[in-house]
Parts: sequence; C-alpha cells; structure tokens
Amino acid sequence: MTAAIVERDGRYLVARRRPGGPCGLRWEFPGGKVEPGESDAEALSRELREELGVAAEVGPPEPVVHHAYPEFDVELRPYRVTIAGDPVALDHAELAWVARGDLLSLNLCDADVPIARALTD
Repeated sequence: MTAAIVERDGRYLVARRRPGGPCGLRWEFPGGKVEPGESDAEALSRELREELGVAAEVGPPEPVVHHAYPEFDVELRPYRVTIAGDPVALDHAELAWVARGDLLSLNLCDADVPIARALTD
C-alpha cells in the first residue's frame, strides 16, 4: 500500500474514508494498492488520479510503516508527493488540508498515525 504526503502552504492533505469497511469514517493520507506490474510511484500516481482527480509527481519515500489490524496486516509505503490542481473527493467522504500541529488530533487510521507523528516531530 502507498500513501501520499502532500503539503501545500504548511498544511497536509488528508482524506476521510467512507463509512463501512476498514477504517470507515477515519482519516488517512491518500493512496492505495499497488497493482501487479506497477511501481509504487505508478500506483500512487494512478490512485491520486482516480481518487482525487489530480496529476501527481511522486518524490522521495519516507520510512515504511508496518501495522497489524485485527483483520489484516498492512505495509504502508509513504512518499512525498506534489499534486497539480485542487483535489476532489471522488472516492472519499471528504478531504481536508490540516496544519502540521493538528494532524494527531484527527481520528486517523492506525497505520497512518506513525506518518503523522513523524511529520509533527
């Protein structure tokens, strides 16, 4: 799984998942699954185009997060990303631009907490 760390004007882009399913109505850094034959960068660009309607330039990776949810384990590979245009919640309940100091006050998916913590340190 990939995750995009998108910063604009000192704020970070987060997406609120739709109800139901894993992490329903919780916040996450947008991203998604890597399909067979895709690199992380290709997958992240595709996911951001499909879910947010934006073109993305994928930059350097951040430390990988391993998290064991009760139902499944996840390896979340975050990357710094620059997007073109304004994102739209095509596959999420809502989007928000959140100040660095407010990230940990969100009801984040558990695997996203270490990413937010690293950004606020």
